Amino acid sequence: MIEFVAVTEQDKAYLLDLRLKTMVEHLENQGLFLSLEQHQARVAEHFEHSHLVLNDGQCVGAAKFIVSDQAISLLQLQIAPKEQGKGLGTKVLDALKAQTAEINLTVLKANPAYGLYQRAGFKTLGEDDYEFHMQWQK
Repeated sequence: MIEFVAVTEQDKAYLLDLRLKTMVEHLENQGLFLSLEQHQARVAEHFEHSHLVLNDGQCVGAAKFIVSDQAISLLQLQIAPKEQGKGLGTKVLDALKAQTAEINLTVLKANPAYGLYQRAGFKTLGEDDYEFHMQWQK
């Protein structure tokens, strides 16, 4: 069962490590080379909306999302590399879908998670130079 647990200041090192392990390759494939400080700033951005993702009580990643009355804005979803390929991304999305009628997100064009979102029923609404803008509706 997927659970979301609000992060604390003590989780920042884990979140940075997870971001570096899961995002650098995709960012660099897009031609985006970020400094350590830029990655730290991304972890800090909307930190109050960050959650550890637990699967049956075990931490398997992190998700950053903002819940409003109308929708959830999924800002980040990162599954630990050793946990990828086990269907956990789908489980996380299903857990979020159970809380809302609409989810909005952006995904790097070079990120294979784009396929995950498509399989989960997200539609591509638009794009910019680096990202696809996607939405799921109940």
